[in-house]
Amino acid sequence: DSKVVPTGFRNLDALAGGLCPGELGYVAARPSMGKTAMMGGWALRAAQSGRRVVIFSLEMTARALMERFSAVLGKVPLTPIKRRVASQDQLDRFYAGSIELAALPITVVEGTNTAERIAAVLRQLHQASPVGLVMIDYVQLMEGNGRNRNEQVSEISRRLKLLAQSQGVPIVALSQLNRSPEGRQGHRPQMGDLRDSGSLEQDADMLLMLHREDYYRRLKDPGTTDLDGLAEVIVAKARNGPTGVAKLLFIEDQMRFEDLTECGA
Repeated sequence: DSKVVPTGFRNLDALAGGLCPGELGYVAARPSMGKTAMMGGWALRAAQSGRRVVIFSLEMTARALMERFSAVLGKVPLTPIKRRVASQDQLDRFYAGSIELAALPITVVEGTNTAERIAAVLRQLHQASPVGLVMIDYVQLMEGNGRNRNEQVSEISRRLKLLAQSQGVPIVALSQLNRSPEGRQGHRPQMGDLRDSGSLEQDADMLLMLHREDYYRRLKDPGTTDLDGLAEVIVAKARNGPTGVAKLLFIEDQMRFEDLTECGA
């Protein structure tokens, strides 16, 4: 179906099938697992396929996000570029990435932190030219109404679902998980780890959770070289496909995911 917006990752799309207009997806993980990198990969691939992408960035500035995307497209690490110690080859690739990015239909909106304001901005942008994918980084930084945080996040989630339906666009929101995976054998996240609200899983048409054992290996032994880059995307809920686990490769210094090649899988 051409209306489905795939994630652009082969293993993941084979399993979860992407998001349709009017659907709400969540990408959830503990900090430093790669939520923003997953969002970036999905956004860039959607924009490369000609869809207009709008990102509501509550954590990073538009400039920081665009620098990151330029590095992803150039397949270079961002750190040496920011520290001004990059090689000429790295600089060339970064600039090539930024030129490619400038031609893509991606709009980054900073500091819009309520569902009402996101809805108002989205309607305005959508009228100007149809939006094909909306992303929000991340839901716990949004403000909502309610007596406690749980009620507020539930209300935010319901509003995002209604916004996706009323505007006929897929919305992907990033979400933090609570600390439960850290105390669990194998550290794999579960549906009940969604922070602040069980209503996220009710509202979601797709729920993806990221897990990288490398992260925990390094926590245990900061000097370890036993890092394979393997990342699991746990499809905990999918309206357009089965649940299960898709494996990807996380290239940490470049802050991007890519498909596992057959020989490496």
